[in-house]
Amino acid sequence: MIRQASGSIGIAFASRGSLSARTETLLRRIRERLPREPLVRLSLAPDRWTSDLAAVVVVTPPGDPRGAELRRNPPLSPPVRTVFFSDGHGEDARAVDKAAREISGWVRAIKLRPPLGPPYLRPRLALMEAPLSRRELLTSARGIRQEVVPAVEPGRCVGWERCHLCVKTCSPGAIGARGDRAVIDQRRCTGCGACLGACPVDAIRFPGGTKEEIDVCLRELLSPGGAPAASRIVAFTCARAIEALPPPYLELPLPCVALVTPWAILRALSLGATGVAVITGNSPCRDRHDPEGLEREIRASGKILEALGVEANRIVGLDAPAPPGLLEFETLLGRMSRVPWQGDGALPPPLGLGSLVARMVRAMPEAAPRPALAPELPFASVEVDPAHCSLCGLCALCPGGAIERHEEADGSALTFQYARCTGCALCREICPEQAIRITPVLAPARLLAGPHTLVTSRLVRCQSCRSPIAPAFMLEAVARRMAGRRGAPQVLPEISRFCPACRLSVPIGESVLPQAGAPIV
Repeated sequence: MIRQASGSIGIAFASRGSLSARTETLLRRIRERLPREPLVRLSLAPDRWTSDLAAVVVVTPPGDPRGAELRRNPPLSPPVRTVFFSDGHGEDARAVDKAAREISGWVRAIKLRPPLGPPYLRPRLALMEAPLSRRELLTSARGIRQEVVPAVEPGRCVGWERCHLCVKTCSPGAIGARGDRAVIDQRRCTGCGACLGACPVDAIRFPGGTKEEIDVCLRELLSPGGAPAASRIVAFTCARAIEALPPPYLELPLPCVALVTPWAILRALSLGATGVAVITGNSPCRDRHDPEGLEREIRASGKILEALGVEANRIVGLDAPAPPGLLEFETLLGRMSRVPWQGDGALPPPLGLGSLVARMVRAMPEAAPRPALAPELPFASVEVDPAHCSLCGLCALCPGGAIERHEEADGSALTFQYARCTGCALCREICPEQAIRITPVLAPARLLAGPHTLVTSRLVRCQSCRSPIAPAFMLEAVARRMAGRRGAPQVLPEISRFCPACRLSVPIGESVLPQAGAPIV
C-alpha cells in the first residue's frame, strides 16, 4: 500500500539561464495560490528528496532531459508532476500565471487521490541500463516498476446482472465478473481508462483521472485572478507527453487521453474556458486508446454545445501540439463572443453529465436551447407502450436510476428522470415485452424538469382478503401469454381475482370465496 503522505509539497527548480531569475516570482505566485500548503524548495536530484514529502513539482525548461525522464517515468511515492517553464512562452506575467495555475491545480487534485493499494498497482519490468543476471531477475526488485491502472470499487458497483456497460467499452476484454461485481484483469488492461466514462455510478476509479480530481484541477486552472488573459484554453494531454504548451493553453495531464469525456470537456467550458483542446500528440499512451471513440466523445460534446446555442468548434482534437495548430485555434477563439459561463463554482455530488448540462442551461436565461438528435449523444428519451408493458419493473434496474417503479395504495407506476439517463439502452434490452422505445436526443428544457410518469396501472386486489395481487397490466400480460393454451379459461379468472393464499382455500372453478375473517365451510 502506497499511502499519500501528509507532509510538505516540494518544488524543484532547474535553474538555467534566465529561468533562474523568474523562479522566485513563480514560487511567490504558487504560495499565493496555495497559502495553506507547506512548500519547500528542493534540488533537482530525486535521491536527495526526503520520504515525508506529500508531492513534488519539478519545474524545468522544455527539452531538459531530467524533466523529460521524470514525465515519462514518474515515481509513485512521492507523486511527481513536471511543469515546463521557459522564456519562450510569451509574456512573463502570462507564463508565470500559467505555470502557477497548473501547479496549484495538480497539488489540490493530488490531495483527493486515494492510497494506492494492490488493485491500482501493476508490476512491470523496467528497461535497465545495466544487464541483470538470472538470479537478480528473480530475486531483486531493481528491474520492477509499479504502474497505476484503474480498478473497480465493490461498494460503488451496482452489480454484474444489473449493469455491464463497462464491458462494452473495454476493447482488450479486461473486465469480467467475480460474483455479482465487475473486476478488471490487470494483465489485459491497457490503462486507457475508457471504462470510467461508461460507468454510470463512477464505480471504476483511476488515480489521476477521477472526476473529483479533474473537477478540482479545472476549478484551480480557471479560477479568477492572476494575469489578465483574453482567453484561457484548457488542453487535455497525456501525463507522459513531453511537449510544452504556450499560454493561454492550460495543461491538464491525464493518465490517458481516453479519459476525456463530454463531462470533462463541458465542465471546463462551464467554468469559463474559452475553448478546449484534446491533444493526443506523440504521447506514449497513443496506442492504448481508441481514436474513433475519442472523436465520438468530442463530436458528442459539440452536439451538446450546439443545442445550447454555443459554437461547437470551441472544442478541437489535435493530433500534435504543433505551433500552427495551436495558434490557429487560439485565433479562431479570439473571433468568437465570450462564453456565457464565467465560472459556477463547485458541483454538488453526484458529478453527472445531466446535472452539469442542466446547470449550464440555468446559467443561460436568455438563451433558447433547442433539441439535438445524434446517435452518439449520451442522452435519450424513453417511452413505454402501455399496450404491451406488464409493469414487471425490470427496466427499473436502470444503473443510473433514470427509471424507477413506484408502488402506491391504488396502483403502480414507472417514472423517468431525463437528467439521469445516459442513453445506454439497457432498459430496452432487458424488457421482456419489448415495450420500450429509446430516442437519442438532447432536450435541454427537459433537464430542468423532474421525473415524469411513463405508465400507470391500477393495482388488482384479492376479492377475499383485499391484499394486493399484481398490477392490472401484469395480469393482462399473463392472459396474453396464456391465450389459447389448454386450461387457460379456468385458471385465468382465479389468478386475477384471488391472491395465492386464498386460492388454496377453494377448488379451481369456484366463483365465490369467503370474506376475510369468515369461517371456511
